[in-house]
Amino acid sequence: MNANAETDPVLLTGARLGVLIGEGVFARVYEGWLDSGERVAVKVLRSKEYAVERRFLREIQVSRALPKSRHVVGYRSHGRTADGRPWLAMEYVDGFTLGAAINPGEPVGEERACRLMLQICQSFGGLHRLGIAHRDIKPENIMIAEGGRVVKLLDFGLVSDAQGLLRLFEQERILPGNEFADDIDHGVLAGTPEYMAPEQISDAHVGDPAEHRLDTTGDVFSLGVLFYQLLSGHTPYPFVLVEGDESSHKAQLMAYFDHRLAATDRALPEIDGVKPALWSVLVKALRSDPKLRQGDSSALYDDIARYFTSGEGIGDDVDFSSTLATDLKVVEHLLVEHARAVQLQAPRRLPPPRPAPEQSGLKMALLGVGVAVSVWLLVLLAGLF
Repeated sequence: MNANAETDPVLLTGARLGVLIGEGVFARVYEGWLDSGERVAVKVLRSKEYAVERRFLREIQVSRALPKSRHVVGYRSHGRTADGRPWLAMEYVDGFTLGAAINPGEPVGEERACRLMLQICQSFGGLHRLGIAHRDIKPENIMIAEGGRVVKLLDFGLVSDAQGLLRLFEQERILPGNEFADDIDHGVLAGTPEYMAPEQISDAHVGDPAEHRLDTTGDVFSLGVLFYQLLSGHTPYPFVLVEGDESSHKAQLMAYFDHRLAATDRALPEIDGVKPALWSVLVKALRSDPKLRQGDSSALYDDIARYFTSGEGIGDDVDFSSTLATDLKVVEHLLVEHARAVQLQAPRRLPPPRPAPEQSGLKMALLGVGVAVSVWLLVLLAGLF
């Protein structure tokens, strides 16, 4: 084992750890090798907090459920360490994040932006066909691999089973386990502020999960922010945290979120040099009302591809309503995975969730984890610790 890995001694069954390549508050990521000899990235949970572990187990579940794709960092294996912490082995990607490839204030150009976005939209296809929202779309969660030719999506630590499909699959034993059985997001604001959809902010104030509005259209908004950034060199609603104490940081965040919720579609700053046809595609993705956006990443892909190939934008007569349908190939993939799991071991049930103490105020968790870089920011409001 590499000396860097010995700072957090871990014993795995089925994998061997090497150098530490990234870490955050709740997890560390190592270079590693499976018993088969394949080189992998191994993410090991550090925290024993109940909600954090449940999110990690959901990440494993989603990674296993997604069909194989060239544009998604692939699942390889998972298990628990000798002291009971879950770990996830993923495809090792030689490359760099999109965040490292773009320079603040410098647009990448229309053609490159469109080509990147087409691949990025493809990377979300499997998630959105299952009705799953990623909730943490940002340049640091997108890898550029194979010499800059291929985009790969990573980090499913904040996914939301927006349509309840994975919960249903668990209930019907199509998927083993019960990782999506309980609500661990009550009062929690998850994501990265500048890329969050308005409903992603407001849902934290809504007590009944059935009334939450966030779904795949929330990811479309975040993809729109990313597209805007590629075309302009900055996000449409920048957030700059000014130095200060914890109370000051909380106040700045709350002021920013209040500003975002009050912003109308007309407040979207125009980008110099962007053609009206392309602007129409971008504006639709960034509509305040989620019902007026593209329904999922595939619909956004279609709009960008149509512009890229023919120069056509979105007319006023376009029907903005859209529905999501589950891809039969995805369901077939889940059934096959379930059959394999049944052959290997019986489904495991986790203990019921621990009751949370009565608390006042809103707890905001702004979380982000990457393979190469792990950054977790936890912001607690109203004196919560």
